[in-house]
Amino acid sequence: MSYETIDGGLVPIKAWTVGVPVEDLAREQLRQAGRVMSRGAAKKAITLEQHAADTAGTICRQDADVLDESPRAYKDLSAVMSAQSELVDVVHELRSVVCVKG
Repeated sequence: MSYETIDGGLVPIKAWTVGVPVEDLAREQLRQAGRVMSRGAAKKAITLEQHAADTAGTICRQDADVLDESPRAYKDLSAVMSAQSELVDVVHELRSVVCVKG
């Protein structure tokens, strides 16, 4: 497998997760962060209380219609980036302060 290297970039994030600007990024690594549960599973498994706790400090909706996009529905970006430490150099971690959904 070959990787195209770029000088830098921002690992794409979902609304609730941290963002990670990186240097020496292999483009293939951008695809590694994603869901750990389907939208339907997230709506069944995640409670409003969990969602509120996970999004504390972020201005966002706190209702059942956004549970499928809750942070718990996605992989932990810190763990994903840690697993790729030989491929990327993390420059900073960014955190969402506002999220607009639906």
